[in-house]
Amino acid sequence: MTNPLLKFGLCILLYFTCSSLIAQQDTLLLYTRPGCSNCKAAKLDLSRNNIPFFEKSIDIPENGAEAIKKIQVLGYKKEIHLPVIFLNNQLRHPGFQVKDSIKQVEIDVAIDSIKSMYRRGALKLASPPHVNDSIISKPVMDSDCDVKPATTFYLICASFMNESDAQDAVNRLSKAGYTYAGIILSGGIYKVYNKLFYEKNAADIALTDAKSIFKEAYILEINQK
Repeated sequence: MTNPLLKFGLCILLYFTCSSLIAQQDTLLLYTRPGCSNCKAAKLDLSRNNIPFFEKSIDIPENGAEAIKKIQVLGYKKEIHLPVIFLNNQLRHPGFQVKDSIKQVEIDVAIDSIKSMYRRGALKLASPPHVNDSIISKPVMDSDCDVKPATTFYLICASFMNESDAQDAVNRLSKAGYTYAGIILSGGIYKVYNKLFYEKNAADIALTDAKSIFKEAYILEINQK
């Protein structure tokens, strides 16, 4: 009969071993657009080398806003060349993070770098819940692979006089499902926003829902130069 203490110890060891393996998994994420020739080529190259990746189409507004925000927060302000590639939280294309700056990289260089890391065993990539072959095999017309970020966008905000109240507001928004809520400090006032919009009509519609959380919510227009 197996010693109960030994059995318990083996279970604990197995748990921590599995947890360690899960924690070590890397994630390769591509933001793409249907019909983009560079996106199609990158996905095909990765799939031929059995490299698993996740994909989000920027034709879905939420994905497009997410990709642009993530890349601009890092300091990348140039025209965006698809696909946008993140390895874990590190930008790999169209720019590559080097210390405190970002340098432009070609898509071939970015993909070759990922393939090299994968072959060396430096990456333990998580697999998506579905296979990407169905996406790759679809015949689509090639189209422009560049994205010009909008120069004007809209934030639904509520103003607070101190940082602690603003942070509490962000926490409330996060719990309500606004994953990308944040704070802007302007003129000594903390402006908490729930989401970024590129169309005024969409912001107007969302404002009604925002007022159910903050009665004094308003739309803040931001113009980028």
